[in-house]
Amino acid sequence: MTLNITSTLLLATGVTLLIYLLKWWHWIKQKNLPPGPPPIPILGNVFQLSTSEIPQSLIKLSEKYGPVYTLYLANLRTVVLIGYDAVKEALVDRSDAFSDRGDTGAGEFFQKDFGN
Repeated sequence: MTLNITSTLLLATGVTLLIYLLKWWHWIKQKNLPPGPPPIPILGNVFQLSTSEIPQSLIKLSEKYGPVYTLYLANLRTVVLIGYDAVKEALVDRSDAFSDRGDTGAGEFFQKDFGN
């Protein structure tokens, strides 16, 4: 009897994990994002960044993926711009595409929609 319950629980956990990974991978592979290093589920690209020298880590990643790339900090998707030309193109030449701010849960919690 306990073997049957254990195998059912293990099967349910495996199916749930598989569904989560498939949904996560679909969320990662959006077509309109710049290339970037492949993230690890839940952790993102944490292991590819040096905690003592984060700017140097970002520049090192830009040597491989170019001046504009996508980075995941845990499950937070971030587009990184390296260099004057990339920042100028994003903020001046394509300002309409970069004018919207993403949602930050902490900002909504503390501001409660005051000042937006």
